[in-house]
Amino acid sequence: MIQDLRLALKGVPGAIFTFDDDGSFRKFSRKEPSILYVGGEIDILNNILELGTLRAKIYEYTSTSEGRFHSYEDIAKSALENSIQNTYEKFVDEIEEDFLTGGQISFGTIFSKCGKWATVLENCVQIISELENKRKTGTAIIDIFESWFVLKASVNEELKQIIQSILFVLEGRFLEDMVSWYREGSIAEGFFLEENEQNQDGLIPSVDLVFNQVPNCVSARAADCILTAGNWRKVIKQQEIAARLDNEDSNEDDYTTRKLDTDIFELCEELLIGEGHLNWDLSAVKIERLDWNRLDEITKKVLKLISSFLWNICEKDSTLTRHFEAMRNVFLMNRGDLFTCFSDYLAEQTSDTGQIFIPHKRAWNLSCWNAGLDSYEDLFTIKAMKKQLLPLENGTSAYPPGSKSQLAKLYISPVIDPCLKFLFTESQTHKCNLIYQFHGRLSVIFSSIGLNFQDPPDPRLFIIKRWVSGMVCHQALKLQTNWKSFKKSLEVKDLEAIMQSYERMLHDCLRDCFFLDIELHNSYSAIVERLEKESNATSTDEIISKINDFMKILKEKEQSALLMFLE
Repeated sequence: MIQDLRLALKGVPGAIFTFDDDGSFRKFSRKEPSILYVGGEIDILNNILELGTLRAKIYEYTSTSEGRFHSYEDIAKSALENSIQNTYEKFVDEIEEDFLTGGQISFGTIFSKCGKWATVLENCVQIISELENKRKTGTAIIDIFESWFVLKASVNEELKQIIQSILFVLEGRFLEDMVSWYREGSIAEGFFLEENEQNQDGLIPSVDLVFNQVPNCVSARAADCILTAGNWRKVIKQQEIAARLDNEDSNEDDYTTRKLDTDIFELCEELLIGEGHLNWDLSAVKIERLDWNRLDEITKKVLKLISSFLWNICEKDSTLTRHFEAMRNVFLMNRGDLFTCFSDYLAEQTSDTGQIFIPHKRAWNLSCWNAGLDSYEDLFTIKAMKKQLLPLENGTSAYPPGSKSQLAKLYISPVIDPCLKFLFTESQTHKCNLIYQFHGRLSVIFSSIGLNFQDPPDPRLFIIKRWVSGMVCHQALKLQTNWKSFKKSLEVKDLEAIMQSYERMLHDCLRDCFFLDIELHNSYSAIVERLEKESNATSTDEIISKINDFMKILKEKEQSALLMFLE
């Protein structure tokens, strides 16, 4: 029996079992906290379900005699008065002692000894068992959440701390499985959609049901599980994997193996301050030292950093903050942009060693391939265009025949890797896309008036860009844009029609940003109009004057939050 039990216990996750040389069971101990979650410590009770598995295995090989579990009512009470850790350790210690001394274990006796908590505990165990079965069989997510609510409703107020610990584990396991199903493509189309919502062609199913319509059921700790699903321990070998992949692909894509130029790397370090805030002003001196003959390379690397604006936005948006809390350490550790950090830990590819994480540089190429582009370089530039210039509104910029399709992809391609959309609702994803597209549009405006990166730039250019970008980024995430309608307009093959549709959408979005405030909107329109019409850089003085006028309006209207963000 001991030998059979030994084999059975080997299959219990989250626990360490020690056996003597003769094969007899000697000790059961809690597994050391693994790197399961990115942020925060693991609750000591996160192995409660594993303990339940242990219970079943031991119970199978022992009698149902009451044994010596006469004190479990006290243990249940102490869980409400003392730390969970002490309670858990006492619980485990008594199991060990009973098993080692030949005592007869009966967990049914535990519940019967818990007095007024017996019914609640039994109910919890039953529901948890049902949830586990549903999770394993892939039951529809909404059904699982319904059972979840039943469990929460049944919890005695005094036992919430214990039950919450149980839910953390179940929640993490369920989300890990859900991510696995998601990546394997086994989640049916429309799995997350409402009955009256149609799945958009080519888009990953919405997760609004998870994060919006079922509030408070996905904790920040569970969001950490999403980031670590797959196999977190392989991240430890990330540098080794990156070096191997770079060596293998050295002849395939030179960009993936080329290191940042020292000056550009210093610029990136200078731009990223604290938690990812862009600091254009303090970087002006370093910007002027760059070799502007390498415009294409510089532009690609600097534009990537625009996404760090989103970090500031996430801190101001409670929904986004909940999902991004776990990325703080990863973000600071990588000193890269937010979306690339996501790609580091979520984007995977198959190799001889199984599922591994794609390193930093290759993740962006994966994103571009999914967007229908050839490589990372196509995300911000058009190879076929001699001067790497984006077209103006009237289509007069020179670009060779046959590149319109590729150019259209540049404007409408998603900027968030499809595998990252799992972390966002559709609405949030589209808002992030808008921010990226707006920066592309802003570059076109600057080029059209002679403000570009081909000459050492006037630091005032970056002041303007910082202000306009900050304003739009701050407001854009509050938009509710009719993207379905816009998507239909993109079915038109004519590039000019696509651009006109884009301009209308941007105009409507900006109008919504200012909450239909005519005075604010007119002030901003005056700035944009001047940017579009002026043909020389001397107009920046007047532009800055207009910006100051706009700031005065904000002060008069006491929009302190936005004003503080802009300053």
